[in-house]
Amino acid sequence: MPYLHYTSLEGIQGIVENKSMWASHINFLNDRKEWLHFDDIFHEALQNLEYPIDVGGKIYTASEELSKDINVYRGGRINDF
Repeated sequence: MPYLHYTSLEGIQGIVENKSMWASHINFLNDRKEWLHFDDIFHEALQNLEYPIDVGGKIYTASEELSKDINVYRGGRINDF
């Protein structure tokens, strides 16, 4: 599954070297569709992983288990939508 991210050469270098990518808080997004799109892609990616999977020494046998332990926004208010 392809993923597009607009950044500078320095930005992609930081992502690769640190093996992580940060995102803006969802209340600062221009459009709530940005979050909804990310959420769909993220959960599809979790479902497509080959389980069991070891994440930081913890073994996950299904995407639902892993999803519960990942800190993603699951409620509250996003720009009053």
